[in-house]
Amino acid sequence: MKISTSGSLLNETDLLSDLEQIKRSKRIPALAAAAYINGELREIAAIGKRKVGGNEPVTINDKWHIGSCTKPMTSTLAGILIEQGQVDWTTTIADIFEDWRDEMHSGWQKVTLEQLLVHHGGAADTVAPWLWQRVWEQQTQTPTQQRIAFVHDLLLMAPLSVPGSKFLYSNSGYAIAGLMLETCTKRDWESLITETLFKPLGMVSAGFGAPGTAKIIDQPYGHARRNGKLSAIEPGPFADNPAAIGPAGTVHCSIEDLLKFATSHAGAGAGAPVGDNILQRLHRRYGASEYSAGWNVVQRDWGGGYVLSHDGSNTYWFASMWIAPFRNAAFVAACNAPAPAGQQACHQAINQMIERQMKAQHELRL
Repeated sequence: MKISTSGSLLNETDLLSDLEQIKRSKRIPALAAAAYINGELREIAAIGKRKVGGNEPVTINDKWHIGSCTKPMTSTLAGILIEQGQVDWTTTIADIFEDWRDEMHSGWQKVTLEQLLVHHGGAADTVAPWLWQRVWEQQTQTPTQQRIAFVHDLLLMAPLSVPGSKFLYSNSGYAIAGLMLETCTKRDWESLITETLFKPLGMVSAGFGAPGTAKIIDQPYGHARRNGKLSAIEPGPFADNPAAIGPAGTVHCSIEDLLKFATSHAGAGAGAPVGDNILQRLHRRYGASEYSAGWNVVQRDWGGGYVLSHDGSNTYWFASMWIAPFRNAAFVAACNAPAPAGQQACHQAINQMIERQMKAQHELRL
């Protein structure tokens, strides 16, 4: 997907000014943001340093870890495969993992792909310490091997709740869903989502894990807050969550590529990778929750109806997406600092872009 630009619509000066003020007030190293409306890139900018104490400035081409903003990407991938007939919303865990059918806990057998994508599969977000430790010990294995071991052990234990009965936000549920997609296509999730989603959308910067190279500072570093101060985290296998939960939150990309993905859900003519029926299903709230397949779904006046959102963080970064399908609009922001300052910075940047780009509307707040 190529987002067209118009020099008369781009407002880099105002956005840079906003980002500089936000960066200073929240005391974070760097911040990037971008906005799309009606087929055009309206604003894009990045400001700050790649690393606390360093001199290397960020650019709009730099890559940001987006954490759980990966989840709607995995859900969109599932939608593509459903449209292709390779899997279905109602495909169950037992349908996919036939070899494990007799040993998995019976509570998992009828859990559907859709229930996992909408966080109603019964999977806990916090897994047993021994299982999490085992995941970290398997870092030398391939991502798929890590997921197979993790999901296998997870399915031996009972679900935390009766599947379909309640909303439980879960990284583990997305790991199961990701492995289901891998198994039915016989391709690893990283290659599958790259070829099936990222490349068609033109997301050339998209990758996995903490971006950049240790010691070189060729990309922004994530940061942890220790004793009240931010400390840079060098990229490497321990600068992110294990690949076992990759489908839940290990993607990194540039701010423009994050906008490309957000834009693909922004309404008619926005270049969605799936047809309207699948797109509507991805955006439909499940049960009484405010969550669809990968999106928080809430009403906002500025959006002219429901809007989609998702935040993401691996505790070293923060990213946020807000999308208004009825306005054909999308807004994204990312920074290399954790919550709460990182979250506040991203939300404030998006709020100010919404106010500027949709000032004719009322109640322009997240």
